[in-house]
This record gives sequence, structure tokens and C-alpha cells, in this order.
Amino acid sequence: MKVHRYLLPLVLIASLLGSVLIAKATGYWSTSGRAKITRDVSGVADPEDIKGWMTLADVSEIYGIPEAELRSRLNLPADLPADTALKDIEALVSGFEVSAVRDAVAAYRAGLSGVAPEPQPTAAPEQPTETASGTPVSGALSTDEIKGKNTLAEVASMYGIPVEQIVAEAGLPADVDVKAPLKDIAAKYGIEILNIREAVERILAGR
Repeated sequence: MKVHRYLLPLVLIASLLGSVLIAKATGYWSTSGRAKITRDVSGVADPEDIKGWMTLADVSEIYGIPEAELRSRLNLPADLPADTALKDIEALVSGFEVSAVRDAVAAYRAGLSGVAPEPQPTAAPEQPTETASGTPVSGALSTDEIKGKNTLAEVASMYGIPVEQIVAEAGLPADVDVKAPLKDIAAKYGIEILNIREAVERILAGR
């Protein structure tokens, strides 16, 4: 049987679209905006995939948490538009960070399941040692301590790392204001606080 030359491309396109729709329906394909959202076999999205480009509405829809509940847990003003990107909220609301959204969603889900999050063991504080240059370095300090209110200069002091090294590793311009809060730097250069934390972790791992 001779197939019409215009029919075959249409059949191929229909097959591809059908595969995508089936994958989405079964939870094996799930994307939102700019990045893939990881889901388990039951179709539940992983809160660790919450990124700064997402909006409050995105988080509410993808992670199944009512927007009012999300605002309440994050202490956000009621007049803040739902289509505001999380990274932009960092510059608008003092103390707000994207990591707090991940924690809020995880805590909400734990409450629904009736299982409280396991408390993290508190390690005894270690006495800071000194590097050859005499810079204090605390072995117990986690990069989770890096907050939006900190400056690059403060982060450099906290971890005993030259501030120029952090700037270069994070891909920031050499003339960046190292005394500006990280949340302001993140908003200005379109990055997240997570980028600074990861840059510090890479530097520490390379020592």
C-alpha cells in the first residue's frame, strides 16, 4: 500500500505527542518551566527541586500545598502577588530564602502523613583551628549557615577562604560589592544563595 507523502510526518508527530502525554500521565515525565521536577513512583514531587525561578503559585500547584498555607508558614504578606519568583521575594522580604520554602513544603507533607520530621542530632561545637595564614577555620561549620543577610566578606571570614576565591568560584564579577548582603547580590546577578554555598563547598572540598 502506498502511503501519502504528507501523511507519514503527521503520523510521526502524533506518535511523539502521544508518548509525551502518556509519560506525563504516569508521572515519568514532569517538567515545569525551566527544569525537570523529580517525582517518585507515586507522582509526588521532591521539595529539593524547588528553585528560585519558581513562583508561589508554581510551588502550590506542583507540591500540593495550599497557597494560603504556604504564605502562613513563610510569614509572607497577603498582598504579595502569587506570580512573584522566589528569588525576587528574597529581595522583597527580609530573612526570606528559597531553602525556607523547601523546608516549609517538607514540614507540611510530614504533618499530612502524621510523621514528624526526625530531629537532626546536634554536634558538639568544635574549637576552631588555624590555617598556616592564621585564619580561623571551624571544622563543624556547615554551608547551611550562609544566609541571605550575610556578605561575601563575612562568608570568607566564616570559612577562612579568600573572598576573591569565593567570587571567582561562584562566577561573580571581580568588582562585585563584597560588603553587600548576599540576597542583594543574588537579585542583581540572577543567582541563588545556593550558588554561593555550593562554591564554598567546592573550595573546601579541594583543600
